[in-house]
Amino acid sequence: MEFVVKDHVLCGYHCMEPDNKWELCYIDILKNAVEIDEPVFKSTWGIRIGKRTFESTWGIKIGKRTFYYRGNLDPVTHSKRFVEIEEEAFGYCSHRNNVTIPEGVTEIGKEAFYGCTCLQSVTIPEGVTEIGDHAFRGCHNLESVTIPKSVTGIGECAFEDCTSLKSVTIPKSVTGIGGWAFQGCTSLQSVTISEGVTEIGDHAFRKCSNLESVTIPKSVTGIGKCAFEDCTSLKSVTIPTSVTEIGSWAFQGCTSLQSVTIPASVTEIGERAFADCTSLQSVTIPASVTEIGERAFADCSSLQSVTIPASVTEIGERA
Repeated sequence: MEFVVKDHVLCGYHCMEPDNKWELCYIDILKNAVEIDEPVFKSTWGIRIGKRTFESTWGIKIGKRTFYYRGNLDPVTHSKRFVEIEEEAFGYCSHRNNVTIPEGVTEIGKEAFYGCTCLQSVTIPEGVTEIGDHAFRGCHNLESVTIPKSVTGIGECAFEDCTSLKSVTIPKSVTGIGGWAFQGCTSLQSVTISEGVTEIGDHAFRKCSNLESVTIPKSVTGIGKCAFEDCTSLKSVTIPTSVTEIGSWAFQGCTSLQSVTIPASVTEIGERAFADCTSLQSVTIPASVTEIGERAFADCSSLQSVTIPASVTEIGERA
């Protein structure tokens, strides 16, 4: 195996093995590279990455789409030299079960592990501050993930459609949960959101059909559109006094939700916020609310009573 390294960037290699993509070519030692260019190993199914491949004297940056569609990949657990994992770096690496991201990495780029369908567990080390948009989207077998206290942001769709993910703890260092971050995580049963999160993004937990309960911390000021829509197993939710607005469709279709207490800080209940909550029997609307959106409680067939305070100046059509 002969490497092409220019200005400490790995930009290519020459395999001396027979010209057959299914032939195993063992890459051994690559020294003095600080970056792997896009996309050096893309779709090279016949290449096995050796344990000493990334034994570099430098920190290594894994470039965009570097290992995209690599079927037989094991470099993540073999190196402690990585400093950055860029967009789609390991996208669709479908033969990797467990990933331990090494210390030194500070950011997991957009779609970094998108579509790694065999991935079962991920350990993210202290030091990572950002989990990029779509970073683990479509990892259907991902059962567990450890999010460290250094992470401040979880990007849009970061764990969308991780249909085997059962629980997640979001540390207090995180200030925002991106839109669609956990949408379609149909096995998710419990979510711990720590103090520090101020915003739950649009569609953040939409269609988490096994989610039974969620406690929203007092630091949260806004619940986005469709944030918990179609969480059909959700029986209870605690909305803190810090929340000022409940977004449109926020709890629509939560067919197991039986009661909800809206705190005195809320001024607006969005359109269809609790529509189709067919088990909802009672709701308390505080005197702080001035607007109830269109169809906010539409088709809540079990709702027996509701008291609308004098503070409400606008009630939407068919509310």
